[in-house]
Amino acid sequence: MAPAAVVIIATVISAAASAYAAYSSGQAQKKAREYSAKVAEQQGAVAQESAEAEAEDRRRRARYLLGEQLATAGASGVALEGSPLLAMVDSAVQEDLEARRIQYRGYLAAVGYGSQAGLARYEGQQAARAGYIGAGTSLLRGGTSAYVNYQSPGSTTYVTRD
Repeated sequence: MAPAAVVIIATVISAAASAYAAYSSGQAQKKAREYSAKVAEQQGAVAQESAEAEAEDRRRRARYLLGEQLATAGASGVALEGSPLLAMVDSAVQEDLEARRIQYRGYLAAVGYGSQAGLARYEGQQAARAGYIGAGTSLLRGGTSAYVNYQSPGSTTYVTRD
């Protein structure tokens, strides 16, 4: 086989290998980002579930404390009116607000993880797109080199890929 033919075949094979490598790299990055997105979504769900459980615990403690306050007031003969009643109501309101704050923190954490998931998916799409572009570029560069080598088979200088 003539040396020019060998160079042309090698150039075409090299271009195909480079194109496949670029495509594979883009797909691998996309899969890695999709995995990261799923992990972030799971973390968001866990954060929200954890906050819900913590808020429910807070409400349960508040009911217990209110029950103790009522029992103590009843046992001591204090009337449930005026300041004692207002103190109990205020305590219950504060506990409910704290439970809602806990839920809101869980919601914010879930939203943050959701944003991370969206960003990871976007980065995965961009990596896949870059892989396609890299593959196309490798094929075009290799095709151009093969064509130039084919056009000047007697030349001692061959154009090859960087």
